[in-house]
Amino acid sequence: MAGRLGQNRLPRLSNIKATSALQIRTIFDILINSIGITTMAHRILITCRSHKVPGPDNEKATLLANQACQKVWGRDFNEALGDRITLEDEFTYGVRCNLLVDNGPVDSEDYTTSFFRWSGEALVLTQLPASILKTLEERFQFNPADRPQRIRYTDEEYKKTFGPKMYDELVRGKAERKEISRRFDPQAN
Repeated sequence: MAGRLGQNRLPRLSNIKATSALQIRTIFDILINSIGITTMAHRILITCRSHKVPGPDNEKATLLANQACQKVWGRDFNEALGDRITLEDEFTYGVRCNLLVDNGPVDSEDYTTSFFRWSGEALVLTQLPASILKTLEERFQFNPADRPQRIRYTDEEYKKTFGPKMYDELVRGKAERKEISRRFDPQAN
């Protein structure tokens, strides 16, 4: 068996069609990972309109992470394999959500990034705009310990800091989004 490593697990190259350097890199990563060789660190960014992702809100991040990991590594999201997830914003009607999946040593300075958009039916590999890459480098460093800390408030702290009027507007806005989600999201009914 020596010299035949992973022979039965490799996808047929004749079935693969790549049209861009990004797709070639993703295909390369899938091929390398399919025979068990670990490559450098990798980051997956997924963006979507949350109401277009099927399923209950509390399962949408898992669905997207699993599909993206399948496309890049040929497997589901798995914390035991070093996958880390960061979710920006909440899954509710009409909100744009961003999901970040990182894999590799947290101190990695050299990593590749795959960018997917949810089309309403599937993840679509997309060229990563320079402006988004810059935001990732400034606010979402590969090592979570290096990321700028966001200030989070309890309800009482928010009221004390910004005043009762701003707090009431915040609560009203959340209630409106939940009501819109309840009325228009077929999964909520």
